[in-house]
Amino acid sequence: DFLGLRRRGLSFKLHEGDGEIYIFFVDQLKNLTLPSNKTPAELNDDGNHGYLMAHKINTTSGKINKAALFDVEKIQNKQTNKFNIFNSTSFGKYEVVFEVFTKPMTKGTETGSLTRVNLK
Repeated sequence: DFLGLRRRGLSFKLHEGDGEIYIFFVDQLKNLTLPSNKTPAELNDDGNHGYLMAHKINTTSGKINKAALFDVEKIQNKQTNKFNIFNSTSFGKYEVVFEVFTKPMTKGTETGSLTRVNLK
């Protein structure tokens, strides 16, 4: 917590690669191709619904590539119930791992799993 504020899902995470900066955030899929002069559709549920997006910025040319990586509600054919952009870590310059929690098949505790994203 920072000044009593909880870190929530509606934020972003930066990752620096070799000559590139990656910005990860959760957003609606329809905002991926939205022109820069249009207002994006809102995402009001603290990052538990939507897609994990990545914007890759070339630090030399300034060119931006955008991609939708996965639906945060269903990852690798598993229904999820929690996704937080801060539950992630980098492995080198080209791999990021995100922790997700899946819904239990029967009554009990949820299961945590890791989803790897290769940035090359």
